[in-house]
Amino acid sequence: MPSRVEGGKRVRGLSKVDDSREPLVSIVTVVRNCKENLQRAIDSVCKQTYKNIEYIIVDGQSTDGTLDIIKRNEDKIDYYLSEPDTGIYNAMNKGITLSTGQYIALLNADDWYREDAVMLAVNELLRTGADYSGADEYMVNESNRIVSLYGIKFFDETAIIAQNPCNHGTMFVSRKAYEVVGLYDENYRIASDFKLQLQLVTNACLKPCIVYEPIHYYSLQGLSTVNREETLNEVRDIIKEFADYLDDAEVDSLVKFMHQQIFDQNIQGNLEKILNKPEVSDRQKEYLICKMMEAGYKGYEKYGKTKTQKRSMMISKWKNTIKYRLRLRRINAEYITNSR
Repeated sequence: MPSRVEGGKRVRGLSKVDDSREPLVSIVTVVRNCKENLQRAIDSVCKQTYKNIEYIIVDGQSTDGTLDIIKRNEDKIDYYLSEPDTGIYNAMNKGITLSTGQYIALLNADDWYREDAVMLAVNELLRTGADYSGADEYMVNESNRIVSLYGIKFFDETAIIAQNPCNHGTMFVSRKAYEVVGLYDENYRIASDFKLQLQLVTNACLKPCIVYEPIHYYSLQGLSTVNREETLNEVRDIIKEFADYLDDAEVDSLVKFMHQQIFDQNIQGNLEKILNKPEVSDRQKEYLICKMMEAGYKGYEKYGKTKTQKRSMMISKWKNTIKYRLRLRRINAEYITNSR
């Protein structure tokens, strides 16, 4: 097999152009050995109601027949490249560099969009004049059943504490934003998307917007899900880059609390140290206190939370949980019906 294979409409001289009324959106799929699911991702791009899309696939020289699937869809793909890479973020950076759109989205080969995903994102980006967008998403198990909704968290410095502002696959990022923050840090193998998200949300010069609807289906079989411990180790290192005022024990407790829902006496003590640091903003403190209260924390009053406020917050959380479960049940029923 040749070390480099390329194709698609662009190779034949057919290129997409930007339009002020309908900006060109580049969607990049990086893939290696994913022949079972790649067609679904391709189809979800082709079925978009928004039409000014440039679709690029970067393949890491697959050996399982993935390249055959790409070639069979050559008339649907603007450009594809198959060659060895040094990891997923190296492939993503290639795709971004190859793209020409005003906005860029990254769709993993295991995942897929709902049909109006691009339209919803672009409409909100244009309406608000934002530099990047994020959205809610569906989380799907190995049986393609929706098991949960992953909602937007925070598009500000609170994300350093809360982590994962949104799922990376729901984001549409302007070329301008990439020019400001740069590409993905290839020193990280799994969590570089989290670092790039923090670079975006902590940059006051870049404006975010939010699509309050699930636009993306995320497969729980992805790399960050399978390699959980390695992912969390990288998350710890990234938090240290953005919060060098936290020591190792404090970062470790924060990650265990947020990602693994562990809340013992040792972790509580380290989280209280974080709350007392002058570098931690009021928004970050408020979020962390609320999460600790949900875990049964009793020391909230010394941080300004009254019993009445706590009771109100817990009732609100209970109501939202009921609404969430009913909504999830309805979405699953609709999804199963539409899949038949």
